[in-house]
Amino acid sequence: MTERSNRPDLGIIAGIIHTRRELDDMREEMAATLEAVQAGEVVRITGWLEPERVHRLRSYGEAEPAELGHWLAMLADVRGGRARVDELRRALKAATPEPVQPVQRGDIAGDLPDGWVDPGAYVCTARGLYRETDTGSHRITSRPIWIDQYLSEVNGAGDALRICWRTFGGTIKRLEVPRAVAASSRELVGTLATHGASITSVSAADVVRYLDEATTANESRIPRRDVSARLGWIFGEDGAPRGFLAGRDYIGRKGDAGVSLMADDGVESLAESYGRRGTWEGYIEEVVKPASTSAAFWLSTYNQIASILVRPLDLGSPWFIDRSGRTSQGKSTIGKAAAAVWQDPRAVPSWNTSKAGVEARAATLRDLPLMLDDSKEARRAEDVAAVVYMHGNGTGAIRGKPGAGGRAVGLRATERWSSAGDSSGEQRLTSFTNDAGSRARVLCLIGSPLASGEIARRVQLGAEAHFGHLGRRVVRHLLGADWGELKARFTRESAELVAALREDGAVAGRLGRIVAALRVAAHLVHAVGVPEPECDVWAAALASCRHGSEDADQPLAALRYVMQRCASERARFWHVGCEQPESATPADDERLYRPVSGGFAGRWNHDQSVEILQHVCEDWLRAGGYDAGTIERWHESGYLVTTSSSRKHTVRTRIAGTSASVYRIPMPMFEKYA
Repeated sequence: MTERSNRPDLGIIAGIIHTRRELDDMREEMAATLEAVQAGEVVRITGWLEPERVHRLRSYGEAEPAELGHWLAMLADVRGGRARVDELRRALKAATPEPVQPVQRGDIAGDLPDGWVDPGAYVCTARGLYRETDTGSHRITSRPIWIDQYLSEVNGAGDALRICWRTFGGTIKRLEVPRAVAASSRELVGTLATHGASITSVSAADVVRYLDEATTANESRIPRRDVSARLGWIFGEDGAPRGFLAGRDYIGRKGDAGVSLMADDGVESLAESYGRRGTWEGYIEEVVKPASTSAAFWLSTYNQIASILVRPLDLGSPWFIDRSGRTSQGKSTIGKAAAAVWQDPRAVPSWNTSKAGVEARAATLRDLPLMLDDSKEARRAEDVAAVVYMHGNGTGAIRGKPGAGGRAVGLRATERWSSAGDSSGEQRLTSFTNDAGSRARVLCLIGSPLASGEIARRVQLGAEAHFGHLGRRVVRHLLGADWGELKARFTRESAELVAALREDGAVAGRLGRIVAALRVAAHLVHAVGVPEPECDVWAAALASCRHGSEDADQPLAALRYVMQRCASERARFWHVGCEQPESATPADDERLYRPVSGGFAGRWNHDQSVEILQHVCEDWLRAGGYDAGTIERWHESGYLVTTSSSRKHTVRTRIAGTSASVYRIPMPMFEKYA
């Protein structure tokens, strides 16, 4: 909503004050009459049949119809009052209505769109909105209301009207209202009355009809304006990027009429944080140069630009970059420096939010990066895992709504986005989930972010003083760039990185796609005047890919976990020495293998293999958070010894004279990973 403070029209203000005084005087006079009638003076009702009082009462009823109806009903309930009230009602109906003052320039005409035509029976005046009928003119609202712009939503989210009205103080308020809201009496009264418009549940139906007819009658007179309910790229009819909405700033080609943000209160506050402060030179001197030796700074900054390339270059699924480690290492400071590419770094939210809240933010930002700070602030570990998975899919939850057209249930539109994420915390983002697919979409940066606390302080202060410049520079550069060449560059970088990471596994190759996007972003960042790094950024990026590949190998991680359980609970494994009679003196090492409480966990075959009972192994995997498919992946990776008669990858063995199904793991494998 926007509000324009005009110079108050003293005549209008005086008229409003006079009208309110008249209404207050009438209320006092009516209250006195009601009190007297209830005390037995029923004849006082007849006094209101005087022509002057009937005229005043009719005018009051036009302004406050509900109050007049309630007053008459209270009078009629008094013994002997009904006949007199009926006579008064007939007099009110027969009275000549107060004539509507014609619209004069200097009243409201100067605020209406040029050539405004009052629709049908409605007349918009400085004294309010009136409807003409056979019995005269009836006031609908006590203050004027009109439309001054028609808003076309460029993403197909639904058009809107900019509705205006005079406030009590004489200023004009303007509110962008979706057409769907303007067509509903219930929704319109709630929306406009909240912001001070003169509308009630009684007049709402008339206002809805008036707005609809006014839109049609003034189709060629009401200015049209393109708007967007989302930030990020605006695409033209040819499918190519037309411009970019960064907060309330539209960046477009020369001659572009522009696109404005259509925002509710929540989006309004979000858009405010995506403004600019300071200077470009200040950003370079106080943010970039002090952090220039930090690979984490460069990769996080490149990620901010790579985010806006996802949709135009069709880079695939969204991803996250994560900085983790002990407190006071500069993780959050690097995040603030990265955020300064687009926004006020002080406005970066924490992980202490709901999944639905993150979904709404990501959908509104659309192409701009989703930033979340301090993962330990998350309400639950599973919330972090759910957000990482949801963001990587680029779509929100599927939700139902009341059905229509014979369907009991319908579907709401699913929110979508194409952005990179940025997270920091003491714990790796990948540690919140054992899902290998999610791990392939999170590039966890390794190494200390900044060299010292003094540098961190300088960078943070610089980021808070100079932000919002780099992103806008890159957008202007992109509007004149060759998108085909950028796509080809990404393809080349991807092929090189896949080759370089081929021996490091499939996950490393998928993380290489993220690094390829960062390389394209780096090309753009330095093309607009940012100095080159003073460190080997890409060596750090490849090291993060390789580390991420090792961390993402969930079958191997599960095997390590189970082997460690075997080593820590070695006394629960049966051994040949366990069958020696109590009178015998077993070897010292065989005492270790006597069963303890909890029963046998499996069989230990010295230097040959470790055999784990099927139900024990599956219980351990569940306790470690690994899914049931882990066993199948063990088999595919060659971690298990099976035979031709194996069922579900188990073998039969004897433990203390009893046949049992076990998973057999070769001893060399145990010694390597335990």
